[in-house]
Amino acid sequence: MEKGFKDLVKEKCNSYLVQGDEVRKLKEKLKHLKYDLKIWNYEVFGLMKTSKKIIVREIEELDAKDGIRELEDILKLKKMEIVSQLRVVQKKTESLLC
Repeated sequence: MEKGFKDLVKEKCNSYLVQGDEVRKLKEKLKHLKYDLKIWNYEVFGLMKTSKKIIVREIEELDAKDGIRELEDILKLKKMEIVSQLRVVQKKTESLLC
């Protein structure tokens, strides 16, 4: 489960002000929650393909520079960070496929 998901659901459900009997309140809260979760899903998972492409492109650019001359230490650290970001995106992608 994605970090912060449970807290998001609790926060959103508590923020909805609906009136009526308990069944109507639940129905309305679920309708609002569905909308908010679609937005959250897009923000968290929807941009992963684009993020992955950008990360891979950055790694390829650094690899090309490394092929021409040895990377400076700061660029080596940047490459390590980018590779770490790629692993995070890949893990999220794998979790969606299960």
